[in-house]
Amino acid sequence: MDALCAAMPLLADQCERMKLGQLTSTALALCIALLAGCADDSIPAPSAGQVRKAAAVQSNPASAAEGMDRAARAKNRNLRNGITTRSLTGRAYTFIDMGGVPDGDAASVVRDLSSAALGGEAKASYAIHLKLRECAGMMKRFDKEGASAVRQATYENCRSLSAEHYDSASEWLSLAAEQGHVGAQLLYVSDPEATLGSPADMLRDPDAIKQYKATAMKYLKAASSDGSIDALIHLGDAYRIGVLADQDLVAAYAYYQVAARVEPRFVSSTRMEEIRKRLTPQELQHSHTKGKMIHDECCR
Repeated sequence: MDALCAAMPLLADQCERMKLGQLTSTALALCIALLAGCADDSIPAPSAGQVRKAAAVQSNPASAAEGMDRAARAKNRNLRNGITTRSLTGRAYTFIDMGGVPDGDAASVVRDLSSAALGGEAKASYAIHLKLRECAGMMKRFDKEGASAVRQATYENCRSLSAEHYDSASEWLSLAAEQGHVGAQLLYVSDPEATLGSPADMLRDPDAIKQYKATAMKYLKAASSDGSIDALIHLGDAYRIGVLADQDLVAAYAYYQVAARVEPRFVSSTRMEEIRKRLTPQELQHSHTKGKMIHDECCR
């Protein structure tokens, strides 16, 4: 992974300039790994069967909200999941706090929250993942840099975890995302290694990459429809880079336009100008039309 991170500038440039269909399977896996930002706290993914089993018993909170305005449903869902947001223009919003790591002994946290998580409480599923993620990152630093690199209290809290606990980390993230926790969904998108494992794991299972991309785009489009500017920017990135979806600069510019209209300081004007220069007048017009439709859907 160190070698991958060292090569990041070159790989990022290739991911940006090449369309998805032009990438070899190796390059594709490495491009997806780049989305993780070479984080040092990734966690290997356990079996998909465990995720399906857990998801099968979750509740469906959306069914109880039939007839409610979509913005009200999103707000209520975020409140229920312990997420704090800040309203922007229209129905658009940004995240202030998506929930923190629970205090205390890690194994006890998993034990105490598991029942609620498997019963459909996305907040509990996400909290378990965050705790396991924190411990995995801490142990990685401990192994790499020694005891002086980690907090003693965190080390003591994580000592009780087993290998099975660590193996289940991505399972809890996937479950929280499927249960509708937007924080979990955005983390699922931004840290593919937390779900897919290492670049070597990705190369061994190309079908998993395909499923990951489809699921990530599903989450982003659902969150953007609810008014999340963070999701709008992620979608602009996805279509600009061409890894999660086929590269589409018309769509990328449209999503960036909407985000900039909602909150200009969240979007790089330099990036937008670079894309604009690569579009024909007809493509720009198409992008403006598409952007208006996206804005009406998400943020009016």
